[in-house]
Amino acid sequence: MKVKPVLILGGGFGGIYAALEFEKRQDPDFEVTLISQDNFFLFTPMLHESTDRRLEEADPSARLRGGS
Repeated sequence: MKVKPVLILGGGFGGIYAALEFEKRQDPDFEVTLISQDNFFLFTPMLHESTDRRLEEADPSARLRGGS
C-alpha cells in the first residue's frame, strides 16, 4: 500500500493535537509532517502560573523538533 503524506501547517493547539492523534494511531499508511514557524510549542494558559511562582519545575513550552 502506498504511504499517504499528511502535512500539518502550524504548531499551535490544533496542529499539535492533530499530530498527536496520528501518533496515537501508529498507522504506517500515513507519513505526518508538522510545519511550524517556531521550534517550540508555548502552552500559554500556564504562563501566569510560571510568573507568580506557582509553577516551579514544569516548563510551559515543549520542543517540536529533535535536539536539546
